[in-house]
Amino acid sequence: MIKKLTNKVKDLRASLKESAIVLIDDVIYLDVDLEARNAEVIKNTIYIEGIDVNLKWNEIQEVFEQVGRIARVDLPKEKKKNKGFAFVEYCSEASVGLAKEKWDNCVVDRLRGQGKGVPLRILTKEQWLQCSRL
Repeated sequence: MIKKLTNKVKDLRASLKESAIVLIDDVIYLDVDLEARNAEVIKNTIYIEGIDVNLKWNEIQEVFEQVGRIARVDLPKEKKKNKGFAFVEYCSEASVGLAKEKWDNCVVDRLRGQGKGVPLRILTKEQWLQCSRL
């Protein structure tokens, strides 16, 4: 399937690097340490609350990549608008601390749209998970 999409080795490596499941010649290979991968994702991810509902994922990435390389931006949507929050997964845990330090409780007008002057709330994903369990 991947071969049909691309034959560039660089693209294949990048795709497989983050994959937990790989299918090669009708044989499924599983990443047996999914628990460790999930723990890494939690450590490397921030939750951002208070963004404008019309923002696109690339606009969020442009701001948050200032403190480190981003692996993924998750922007939950309802109909055609986002829900006012996002998750940004960094490639390293150090970037999570830098992002919190730089933007938590700060006003970033570029991300606020009509809500200019309202500060963003930044939590680690671990903090967000704890809050969501309450």
